[in-house]
Amino acid sequence: MPRLLTIRTKDNKVYSCNKTCYDATDDDCSCICGGINHSVGEVEARINCVFAFPLIVQNILCKHPDVLMIERHPISARGKNGQARTPKGK
Repeated sequence: MPRLLTIRTKDNKVYSCNKTCYDATDDDCSCICGGINHSVGEVEARINCVFAFPLIVQNILCKHPDVLMIERHPISARGKNGQARTPKGK
């Protein structure tokens, strides 16, 4: 499942923002993104992770003050089979 954000706390717990959040069909959000990515789809969620990252970090630190690491996962340049993507027409 593609993760967009991951945090690790001092007691070694790991939380992620992933497909469960950005493709959700209900209104309840308990994700580390603080609801910013909830039900918006993967593309919009990835955009949010870039442009709203400071706000997301603030939400994370309020909910998890014991966080040791916040990782934003990059947009993959590889296809589903692991092969590098090439632009169409090349």
